Amino acid sequence: MVRASRSIRRCLRAPIALALMALCLAPIACTRNARTTTPPAPAVPGVEVTTLIIDDQLTPPAAPEPTKSNPRPKQPKPTLTLSQALAPSLARPSPLPDKVRQLWARNGLRAVTMPRTEFEAFAASLRIAGPIQHQFISQSNRWASVHRGTEARGVYPVQLDDGIVDISSGAFRLLLRCYLTPSSSDSYEAAMHLDFVPQHADPRRMARAEPDPFNPTPPPATLSDEGIVFEHLLFETVVSPNDALVIFSDSDAPASPDPTLGSRPFGPDFPSNPTLGDALLSDALIGGRGRVRCILAFMPTTPEHFSILP
Repeated sequence: MVRASRSIRRCLRAPIALALMALCLAPIACTRNARTTTPPAPAVPGVEVTTLIIDDQLTPPAAPEPTKSNPRPKQPKPTLTLSQALAPSLARPSPLPDKVRQLWARNGLRAVTMPRTEFEAFAASLRIAGPIQHQFISQSNRWASVHRGTEARGVYPVQLDDGIVDISSGAFRLLLRCYLTPSSSDSYEAAMHLDFVPQHADPRRMARAEPDPFNPTPPPATLSDEGIVFEHLLFETVVSPNDALVIFSDSDAPASPDPTLGSRPFGPDFPSNPTLGDALLSDALIGGRGRVRCILAFMPTTPEHFSILP
C-alpha cells in the first residue's frame, strides 16, 4: 500500500535560501509541429527546466520522390527512439545512489546525465510530438512543482514499489528545490544541489488545506496538506553547470500474464498496470498506455565560483 509521509521536516530543510521561486509550465500539447520558446538568460542562480514531449510510435516522414523540378529532394532528418537516443547516457554511471535508483526503477522512473553541449543534439534526434517548453526555477529552500501529470479520469490502478493503489482523482507531480553548493569538498567551483520528490496532489486534500476565514491565525499549509509525499523516493544530487540531468519514465516493462492461467498461458497477455513514472510522465491515465511521454531536463545556471558571501 502507499506509504504516506509521516514527517516532512527533513524534506523541507535546506542549507541556504536566497531567491524567490519562479514557475511556469504550459499544459501538455499534442501537435506534431514542435515549437521552441527560449526564455531570457536568468540573472540569478537556478535551474532551467526543459520539457520534451515525444512519441516513439510516430512514423518518420517518408523520403520525397524525385521530380523533374526537384531531382534531388531534401531527405528528412532521421530520428531515434528514446532508448536509442539515451544509449550513450545509459552507459555512464547513474546519478542516483544505488538504493534510490532501485526504488525509482520499481516505480518506473529513471535519471541519467549527459554533457550539456550534447543535449540539443539529443533533443533534435527524438520524435517530438508537442511544443518544447522551458521554465526557470530560482534557487530556494521551498519546493516547486516542475511537472504535473495528467488528471485521473475514473479509477486507475497504479503500480508503486510497495503495491498497487487505485487513483480516482488528482494527479502525480514532481517537486524540486535547488541551491548553490561547491562542486566538491575541495573545490570552490559552483554547482547546483537538486532535491526531487514525487507527490500525488489530491484536490480534495488541497480544499481542506485552505485557510479558515474565521481563524485569524491558521496553521501554515504543508506539502502533506496537498497530498501524499513519497518521501522514501527523495532523490538528492549535485549537478555541474556543464551537465544536464534527464528524468524520464521507464515504461518498457513487459506485459504481465494472468497468474491464474498457470505456467502455460494462452491468448494475449494482459498489459501491466501503469507505474508511478507512467502516471507522472506519460498519457497512461488518459487511456494512452504511455505512448506519449514527457522528458524533463534540468540544466543549472551558477556563478563561476561558490561563495557563502553575497
